[in-house]
Amino acid sequence: MSRFAARLLLLTLSLALLTLTACTTTIVDDDDSHGGWQSESVDGITLRWRTEEGLLQVELTAPTTGWLAVGFDPGTGMLRANIIIGYVQAGIPWLRDDYGDATDSHRADVSAGGSNDILSTNGIEENGSTTLYFWIPLDSGDDRDRLLEAGESYSVILFYGDDDADDFESAPRFTTTTTIEIPE
Repeated sequence: MSRFAARLLLLTLSLALLTLTACTTTIVDDDDSHGGWQSESVDGITLRWRTEEGLLQVELTAPTTGWLAVGFDPGTGMLRANIIIGYVQAGIPWLRDDYGDATDSHRADVSAGGSNDILSTNGIEENGSTTLYFWIPLDSGDDRDRLLEAGESYSVILFYGDDDADDFESAPRFTTTTTIEIPE
């Protein structure tokens, strides 16, 4: 490899790392002194959430080393749900803002002219579980996202894929639903 190619590769990797570092923010707040956290555990999946200044802060944990997801306010099956799906690979979290385009499928908002409205992300994979952390707006203005209003209850889908299914397309290994209330 030439000296020029080596420098170019080093510069490219440095910029990529800088970009990932700038876009990844830890939002874990195990000290509940700020309050407002709600929590729901169903069949091994735990969803924690709270609101702050028009944003929904979420922590999602599932017993998998593959992908996991939450779908807010679906119609039938996944249809019309605002789905946040992600995984952790080599210590790097990968999250995507999707919507339910049919009862049993989803696709990225940006692939249909929408926007990626995940504002902050992080994730860890340890001891056979994956945890994703993210912020989304309660009202993103994107037609593919569902409006979430403080004080209202919504159905949510919680699902995850097989271990090491680090992608956005694999079929779920497990799916369940529950109802949450968005705190005021």
